[in-house]
Amino acid sequence: QDHCAAGAVVLSAFFLPSFRTVVSEGVLHVFSEADVLRRLASYEALRMLDGVRWLTGVGYGRYPELFAPYYHGPLPAVPTPDNQYLRWFLETGLLGSAALAAFLLAVVRAGWRRLRDMPAGPEADFYRALLAGWAGIATTFFFFDGFYWGACSMTFWCLLGLFATCLSDTAPSTGR
Repeated sequence: QDHCAAGAVVLSAFFLPSFRTVVSEGVLHVFSEADVLRRLASYEALRMLDGVRWLTGVGYGRYPELFAPYYHGPLPAVPTPDNQYLRWFLETGLLGSAALAAFLLAVVRAGWRRLRDMPAGPEADFYRALLAGWAGIATTFFFFDGFYWGACSMTFWCLLGLFATCLSDTAPSTGR
């Protein structure tokens, strides 16, 4: 019953006119910020892929040199879309992005299966922590180009590599 009462209070707040005004003005204010507009304008760079480049991209590391003509935002152009996966797609195309996604998903899926079979204990907790840390970094890559920052890229790949050690024959498992 406590959950129902809390839910009723929250829902009623959404129907109050003053609350709706604050929320709508807040959202409009956020989308009018120059930095947010710059980031949204970076999606215009998808036009770099006209023709056959959708398949292969513009080439790894070439985003900064090819981006400027497509950017028409309110701030000076920054040579990154602040989204690693968008940049990876633009530079390597559908083939490179699919290969990266397939590799990452395969490692995580196989590791997760192995992790489910491990007995409870410090090893299983260690691998869960590695996966959680890696997933957090992988999520932040939606908001900046982490593969081009040494410390971020190293942490991403090291956590994934350490997590992948659960796939070795020496890793604990119940054998299910």
